[in-house]
Amino acid sequence: MTKPQFWYPVARGMKRKLILHIGPTNSGKTHSAISVLSKAKSAVYCAPLRLLAGEVWEKLNTQYEVPCDLITGQQCIEIPGSTHVSCTIEMVNITKPVDVAIIDEYQLISDEKRGWAWTKALLGLPAKEIHLTGDTSRIELIKHLCSLTGDELEVREYQRLSPLAAESNSVKSLRSIKEGDAVIVFSRRQVYEVKREIEKVRKMKCCIVYGSLPPEARSEQAKLFNDQNSEFKILVGTDCIGLGLNLNIRRIVFASCQKFDGNVTRKLTPSEIRQIAGRAGRFKSIYPEGYVSSFDKNDLYLIKSAMEHQEPEDMSSHKAVVFPNFEQFAMFSDAMGGDTPFSEIIHAFVSRAKVAHYFSIACHLNMYDQACSIDHIPLDMEERYTFCLAPVDTRIHRILKNFIRFADDFCSKKSVPFRIYSRFNEAATTPDRLEQLEIDYKIAELYIWLANRFPDKFSDKPRADKYLEDVTQFINQTLSEDTTVKTKKKRTRSKRVD
Repeated sequence: MTKPQFWYPVARGMKRKLILHIGPTNSGKTHSAISVLSKAKSAVYCAPLRLLAGEVWEKLNTQYEVPCDLITGQQCIEIPGSTHVSCTIEMVNITKPVDVAIIDEYQLISDEKRGWAWTKALLGLPAKEIHLTGDTSRIELIKHLCSLTGDELEVREYQRLSPLAAESNSVKSLRSIKEGDAVIVFSRRQVYEVKREIEKVRKMKCCIVYGSLPPEARSEQAKLFNDQNSEFKILVGTDCIGLGLNLNIRRIVFASCQKFDGNVTRKLTPSEIRQIAGRAGRFKSIYPEGYVSSFDKNDLYLIKSAMEHQEPEDMSSHKAVVFPNFEQFAMFSDAMGGDTPFSEIIHAFVSRAKVAHYFSIACHLNMYDQACSIDHIPLDMEERYTFCLAPVDTRIHRILKNFIRFADDFCSKKSVPFRIYSRFNEAATTPDRLEQLEIDYKIAELYIWLANRFPDKFSDKPRADKYLEDVTQFINQTLSEDTTVKTKKKRTRSKRVD
């Protein structure tokens, strides 16, 4: 684990050039890189989100008329004669040489949960030319990684294409929210509360966007908000608007500059503030000038400081995240003894592994929880490793329960059936009921992810695909037509649906 650059002999045998496109949101850096990619004989685009992979795939096939495949964890669309691939970064093929590659939002290389995929792509892609796009926060880290790999590095800086300014005064209340505004909160519950209050005091409909909303629903909400002829004039969302959605926003209004990051409640970093704030004032949109504000005057001070001053890079916290592959786990398992539970292997490996100064090991807790839940099921080592990489939110009981059932059926039955209770006949008039549909979506998504890796066993994939389509359509219909989606005034303990 101390020299991950040597895990990729094909890439190390090539003379590669890395081009770092850095600049704020709405500066044209990604557009510039995609323009180069579209002219290449062969290329791959690595997206941080399925939405972005799909957007670039569509753009290459239609706008640029370049045959391009789409590969994500849940979807594979092959275009005859394709020379290009648009994929989520976890799905990139590091054994197939290409002329040009793009690694979008490269700064996520330091993300403790997913950063390993960016490190793998940066160190391992066998591409003659690799374009990295993102902000300025990891320049020194990339320079160091290039010194390890021997790759040439060129840095191109971009300036914002449209003006963006922090307002002089904070916003007094939700009554001051205007058409084209996006109010940023940091929880699903707050999204619905603020939506309900704005629709009550401003008499204008709100679109909503948050992380657990299915990607297709997020995209549909963005379309409604951008449509000048629709009734939806205001957006309420979480910080997920900072990636993957093109939105015509006049003003970003922060409800708070603090968020719970899964471990602690903390202040937003200057980089996070700029990423979110930069969504206002999109170039060539109906709002060519963007504004930023907040409800709290102290938060507004933080926002102004983040926008006016570029903080120096803190190398102590900016690491390239790595995680062991199957072969490394298998070798370690042999050393520990064949009967050791996989959960113990994960814990022992991570606790004993040593990494070089500019690297860190990815957070393994979710994978460990998944391993613990299926340690009793007789899977072989490679099957178990694959199952533990599946997209499972172990905090949600119903998702974890279905994950265990899928693994159990995988071992005990000829095929794994897709069974789920349809809630389409229930009125989804509260966030709690919509949340159950979102969980249904994740369970179907999990089945499809496993079906793409074990197609002979997960033979109900067409049924899961159809259910995913139906639940997405139902959520879209509920959000676009039903304005009665309200939070309950009196909160009661809800029963878990299994």
